[in-house]
Order: sequence, then C-alpha cells, then structure tokens
Amino acid sequence: MLVRRCAGERAADAAVLVAAVHPALVKASAQVLPETLAGALLLAWLVARRAGVAGALAGGAYLARPEGVLLLPLGLWRLRRTRLRALVLYAGAAVAVMAPALIALRAETGHWQLSPREARLALLTGVPGATTLAEAALRNPAALLARMAEGVARQVLYDATALGPLLVIPFLLGVGAARETRGPLAVAAWFTALPLALNPSPRYAVPLVPLLLPATAAGLLALGERLGRHARVATAALGVALVVQALWVSHPFDAACSREVSQLVLERYGPGQALVAVDGRFAYGARGRALVPPTTDPDDALALARRSGARLWLTRPAWIRPPWTPPADAHAVARPCGGTFVLFEVGG
Repeated sequence: MLVRRCAGERAADAAVLVAAVHPALVKASAQVLPETLAGALLLAWLVARRAGVAGALAGGAYLARPEGVLLLPLGLWRLRRTRLRALVLYAGAAVAVMAPALIALRAETGHWQLSPREARLALLTGVPGATTLAEAALRNPAALLARMAEGVARQVLYDATALGPLLVIPFLLGVGAARETRGPLAVAAWFTALPLALNPSPRYAVPLVPLLLPATAAGLLALGERLGRHARVATAALGVALVVQALWVSHPFDAACSREVSQLVLERYGPGQALVAVDGRFAYGARGRALVPPTTDPDDALALARRSGARLWLTRPAWIRPPWTPPADAHAVARPCGGTFVLFEVGG
C-alpha cells in the first residue's frame, strides 16, 4: 500500500517481489527480534489515515523499540495542516499507549527515561555522571553532538549494507525518478540521524529497509526501461542473487552459540528461568524470562539479578575486567560457546 501510494501500481508489484526475497527482511522474519515488529508498526503508521490510529501505532512502535518515540513529533509534523482536534487525538493516543511503560520505568529507576538502557547510552556520549540523554545534552551538548555525528556515519553504512549492494543502483535511480518516495526516505533519514546515531547497529537498520523499498522499486522500473529487451534477464539474475543471499547463513557461529546456550539452560535448569543477559534472545530460546541490564558492567547485572530474584547471569569474559572478582553469591558454572560466554549462578 505504501509503495502504491508513493510510486504507483507497477512499483508496488516490484516492491512486493523484492521484499519477498530481500535477505535482511527474510532473515528478520525468522528471528525473535523487536526490530521486526517495530518495522511492521512503522509501515502501518505511514499508511494510517486516522489520527487516533496513527497515534496508537506510534505508541506501539515505542514499546517495540524505544527510538519509536520519534514518531510522536514526526506525526505531529505530518498533521500540522490539519485541525487541532486531530493533533490532540494523535498525541493523546500515542501518550496513552506509551504511558504505562514510562510510569513503570519511573517507578523502577526514580527518574523519567525512555528506555531501561538509557543510562548505558548516556555513558556512551562521553559525559561523566550523566544517567539520561537529557542530562547529557544539558551538561555537554558538544560531546553529545560529536557522538551523534560519528554514529550517523556508521548507521548510514549499516543502512546501505542492510539494503544490499545489488539494490544500491536501483535505489539511487529511484530517488531521482519518483519524488513521492522522499516521504518514507525522510522518515528513515530522521531515524538514522537522531536516535540510531546514539547507538548504531546493523540490527537497527532492519526496520528502515521497507522505507527504502519505494525508491528501490521505482528505480528498478526505471532501470528496466533503460535495459529494454535485456530487462527480463537482469530481473531473473537479480532475483536469483537475492534468494541466494537470503538463504546464506552469514553468522553460523552466532546461531549455533545461541542454540547451545539455550539448550544448556533448558537441560540444567528447565524452562521458565529468569536470565540476566545483554541479549534477551538467549532467555527466549530457553523459554525463560529475559532481564536486560542497563550496561555490560558486572555490578549492574548482579544488582538486577538480586533485585529481580534471578538465578542465572550470562556475560562475556571480556566484560569482566580486572580487578573485579565475583562476589560470594555468584559462581561461574559453565563457559558455553568455547568460552565466548560465561554462565553464573547467583544466590545461595
């Protein structure tokens, strides 16, 4: 629907075919990742016509990924020429969906923040003592801007990698061929330049790929017109190449390690265990409850485990820097994945 609205029926057909075999989208659909849900909510937000529905989708995108909060001001900007009632309805619906999470974080941490990992992001800005992004911005805005400038360059590279080298030329052609595709591109650019720049990651590029498909589809049609009778052969070759990329296991060790950790926890402790780990997918794979500490610091992880009554803590040996030593209530019980991780039992 989004591509049809931006570039027409033929471009929409091309976008559907590309999305069906796009490597990043195919792999994301087979993983337990909040980015997959965030991408779906982002697309629904773009095509929503009612202010209340769009506001609720913006709130849902925030619950899936904290950077989804950016849809609140973006939505108000989109509705700037509408009646005041639509603005109030949009903002009210978004805040109503976001409020329970914000209030819970306030009760847990003692201050207002957007994410339980905001303290870690504040540390990454290089502002000593900052516990929230707002505090970092007030104390040293130059340090925050420098961090974001560096992060933008890295995230742009991740976005381009997620789109894939085979689609870069059609994407660039589409940007110039169809002006209507610039709306989704502007949204992708805002996400890249603002929230994602603080903590760039290849994972965070996945929800942005659908926003690049309208321009890519328009570019494929323009390229097909230039190729003439060779267009069918080029289309078939592109499709085969994308399917091969989608089926290719790019990080086999990561997948095998995840299965090993999940199997270890299930066999030794059974399902339903609370697992403290920076990556919550280990707990999901073990049919347990994920507890994500705000940083990789051992003291933060152990504090979360004690506060939540969790028995297990998974970390990397590289994150345990001397002179830190495990306290009396934490014991290393396994080193899965060839020692890449270490599993601790916490408590008596």
